[in-house]
Amino acid sequence: MKFVFSFILITHGFIHLLGFAKAFLLTDLSKQVLGISKPIGSLWLITFILFVVSTSQFLNNKKWFYLGLISVFISQALIIMAWKDAKLGTIPNLIILLVGISAYGKYRLQKMVDIESKENAESQ
Repeated sequence: MKFVFSFILITHGFIHLLGFAKAFLLTDLSKQVLGISKPIGSLWLITFILFVVSTSQFLNNKKWFYLGLISVFISQALIIMAWKDAKLGTIPNLIILLVGISAYGKYRLQKMVDIESKENAESQ
């Protein structure tokens, strides 16, 4: 399951390169429903980088969910701006959001358990 989720993360990140490419590399706007400006194209690239770093942190069992959740929120804002071309990107965003919230909850629970265990050990 870990590799399936990391595949979703990295694939969704690479799809964000299309928004960057539309802004900087592909100048034929007649094929696009909505033109993407260069500043917005830069946001697509930044989102790609955030997803790649999130994938790396996820595979290394680090606190990936912080960057993952930030990536999802930026990604969804970009998707809304290019809705006709990018609406299907909402599906992986929902998957990443649910897994990220779950991972954050697990992290917080483990942190609380560690604190209480330490307090119990000190009181004995």
